[in-house]
Amino acid sequence: MPEINIKANDLEILWVEPGVDGGDPETDQRVPSAQELAAANHLHQSNLKTVQEIERPAGLRTRPAFDTTGSKGIILPAGLAPYAPGHPSIAPFASDVTVMLPPLADAVSSISRYDRLYLMTFGVVITSAIDPDILLTFEWENQSGAIQTLSKENTRRIRSVWAIVWSQGPTTAADVVGAMSSVSGKKALTVAKGNVGITLNTTLRIYPLDPNLTDAKTYFIVQDTLTLIDLCRVWRVQNFTQTGYMWGRGGEKQFETDFHIQPTYRYVGDGWEAWDSRSRETLRRIFLGLPLIESPSYDRAVQNLINGQVGVNLDAPGTAIASPNGSTALANGQRVSFTNQRIVQKTYCLPVQTIDASGFARATVPFQTNSPVGAKFSQDLADHKVYKANGVDVTLDGTITGLGGSGALVWTANSNAVVAVGDTVYVQPGISYPEGSGFALSGEIEKVYYNNGLVLNTANVREASVNNLNAYTNPASGESFIAVLGKERAALHYIYQRLTIISSSAGVVTIPGTVNGAIAFISGPNAPTGRIDRPVIAGLAHSTNYSVLCYYPPKATDNWQFQLKTSRYAGTGERALLDGARVATLPIAIGHTQGGGNSTFLADGELQYEAISFRLPANTLSNAVKHVVANYRMQLAIEGDIGANSVRELPLSAASGLVLPRSGMTLAAPAASSAQSKGMAVKLANSAGQALGILKLPIQCAQVYQLVVAFVVLKDGERRLCLITLNEGDTSAPSGCRFDSDSPHFAGVDTFALY
Repeated sequence: MPEINIKANDLEILWVEPGVDGGDPETDQRVPSAQELAAANHLHQSNLKTVQEIERPAGLRTRPAFDTTGSKGIILPAGLAPYAPGHPSIAPFASDVTVMLPPLADAVSSISRYDRLYLMTFGVVITSAIDPDILLTFEWENQSGAIQTLSKENTRRIRSVWAIVWSQGPTTAADVVGAMSSVSGKKALTVAKGNVGITLNTTLRIYPLDPNLTDAKTYFIVQDTLTLIDLCRVWRVQNFTQTGYMWGRGGEKQFETDFHIQPTYRYVGDGWEAWDSRSRETLRRIFLGLPLIESPSYDRAVQNLINGQVGVNLDAPGTAIASPNGSTALANGQRVSFTNQRIVQKTYCLPVQTIDASGFARATVPFQTNSPVGAKFSQDLADHKVYKANGVDVTLDGTITGLGGSGALVWTANSNAVVAVGDTVYVQPGISYPEGSGFALSGEIEKVYYNNGLVLNTANVREASVNNLNAYTNPASGESFIAVLGKERAALHYIYQRLTIISSSAGVVTIPGTVNGAIAFISGPNAPTGRIDRPVIAGLAHSTNYSVLCYYPPKATDNWQFQLKTSRYAGTGERALLDGARVATLPIAIGHTQGGGNSTFLADGELQYEAISFRLPANTLSNAVKHVVANYRMQLAIEGDIGANSVRELPLSAASGLVLPRSGMTLAAPAASSAQSKGMAVKLANSAGQALGILKLPIQCAQVYQLVVAFVVLKDGERRLCLITLNEGDTSAPSGCRFDSDSPHFAGVDTFALY
């Protein structure tokens, strides 16, 4: 009795006529056997059962981490597990699969585009020339009683296989099969193994790397079986400047995984329909600035402390730092800290030779006019200090005018016994900078440039939340500067300048006349430990060298630049999808005060030092409350002491006249009147026209916090996370907040891809 060879990826037994492919029907007899009929039925039932058990769309059952290799290589990792309803037998990758993308057409064009990689599952016809195992062996007894045998192709197989497809931009299965060559009127693929693939046309390439495909064999394609599964998109870029960084100057460079590879797959693995947990994971990733599916990955941004580009730094010309409060963060020789926190800076110091003011010594400190909007000298006398050259604090031995102003701060001695006319004093003014006057981007530090493109040694670039200084430290590699930045406030906290200063014969160290920053740390005999923050230190050894780190207020001529790895905003702006969409999950409400301007960080774990609001929708109307003003712990006014926290989930409360989203509700999303640049101009309502909103409860300190509301919506088989941010609301009493981007509601609203 003949045995039927069935492979794991067989889809069907393919019945063919005698004399198929031009053969002689008389000599190519083909008769369906009982074994083949039984095998065909078994395959049909098995594949049908598998499809019925896994009712889900095509996608991936795992979350692969793609990588790069060489200059144009993409690594698809072992374990990548595709799922296509028509091809349930496709197995996870047993090992890494590498494909090399074609080069760009030239090295001189300015290019920024997204190429795509797909996994294509499809059926192919298997003949005995491809797989001799399908030969059927017949046995019979001839008239002489001898056993006769004949092995022949009685039927063929349709088998599931896969290949990787590269396309220049999005494509479809119809595009791919249409680009394939034809043999005898049938679409066919001649396999060429290798990671360079087979060129179908200028915008399509196929990589037949399935181990079940045999090199150099020609396979006929079963056209109605093709399924394309999105894998990732690859940013192809050269001679293109984005956010201050020149990508691919002189030609495309080697791919960098975090910047060039962006997942596009649909996840259909375990828990794929657990929409509440997926919405929470999506929200977590947004808060942390991690990429989502079908969303931009990381960006490389170069921020300048000058009002323009640094033209001589060809790879990183940069852009001026546009602060969240609408000002520009400019180096002016007076400002030390560039932060989004409201601060009184007390680290700048100006050595001043006093002049005669009606017989009394007078020192004047001008206010730099290219300071942020709202900056001024502190109105609190205690924030200002004046020191004599011997280290004595003489602030209160004179009068100060100009407090709270942005003109000049003037100190005048009460008598000549305090300071004589012509003596040098060291004026350390307190300068108030408003919230939101730091960087508009939060991210990881990659490089710091100064002096027209010189790169500061990475050991001299520090993240404040991880390794800020608390004692004197020599800058590495003999350099003169240490820069301390902070992603938690999107800030340049300080630049320290290393100096060697010889103490006086009286044992006093003073900052040189050309230095405009107080001494932060000092090292040497009898030197005090810890942070000092004074321009003059007494009580030291006489005539001795001391190493000091002084605060350094950068000058415009220095051309300081800061290269950051930042999260691109991931909102998709799909108002049309929201309109008529159905709410698929209960809303989540989270309150937080991590808008980049907070003074303390009370969240637990991974969120502690994240400037969360920088990744969320923001209402960009000029009179909207900005997220950088939030700066308190998240304790509701109606609660007792719940401990330190700055991010927490809050109860959902309905407001009078407003409707909370609920599962099954159909949304209306008419356009709002005022345009938005980080979110949508939209007014959310239910299908009856009732405005959507929530009751926002005040926190104990009666200050601003950001309320985030998120829920999943469904339309035409597509799901998105709808996310609303609310900074408005009465800070002293419960108030209803509408999901409306227009005044006076000022909501930030956007859609995000689900992870």
